[in-house]
Order: sequence, then C-alpha cells, then structure tokens
Amino acid sequence: MSQIKPEDIDLPYYILLARSMEELRMRTGSHDRLFQIGRVDWALNQDDGVILFTSPNGLTASAPAQIVGTYDTVDGTWQWSWDNPSILPDLCKHALLARQYDQKNDLPEYTTCQFNTDENKC
Repeated sequence: MSQIKPEDIDLPYYILLARSMEELRMRTGSHDRLFQIGRVDWALNQDDGVILFTSPNGLTASAPAQIVGTYDTVDGTWQWSWDNPSILPDLCKHALLARQYDQKNDLPEYTTCQFNTDENKC
C-alpha cells in the first residue's frame, strides 16, 4: 500500500485500500517501463534512509525509504516495522501512520505486531 497521509486517517478502509492499490499499480507499472524495476538490484542503507536501485543496464536511482514491514515467505508471516528491533525508528514513520489509522477504524491487522497472511495481502 502507498503511504498513508495524516489526512487519510478519516477515510473508510475500502476507499483507502482501493486508492492505495491503484497508486501502487500506476507507480510500479511506470517504474517497470522506465527502469525495469522488476529486474533491478537494490540495497537499503538504514543509517541514511536511502534505497539504491541498479538496473540491468547499470542505470542507478536512489530515493528516501521507509520500511512498513517484512514478510517471511517461509512461514507466511507479516511483521510491522514498528515492532521489529532490527529496523531503525526513523524508517518506521509510515508504518506508525498505518497503526494510527487503526485507532480510528478498528482494523486488528494494523495493530497486531505479527500475523499469518499471504504475500498478496501484504
């Protein structure tokens, strides 16, 4: 899901989810066409909060990063970054906005530290 903004806190969940998924599809499609994002190598430096992408033809791009959570493909679990001690606090700000969204919308998956799910749901 794309970044939850403070003004999104009052949106109904189905609207927030639909809008976020559409934004994700548009951004991913654009980046794939322009940069072959599905085939890049990437590295994240948590200390400076920057992700670096390197395309198959050597083109590089960097951007500020946030870590919303992690998905373990072996055991099928999602863990929010705000509950993961290996993720620096500055990289959890967007995950904390999602948690804040739950305070108004009662969605247990937004405040449960870790839970079983499938990759598509993540």
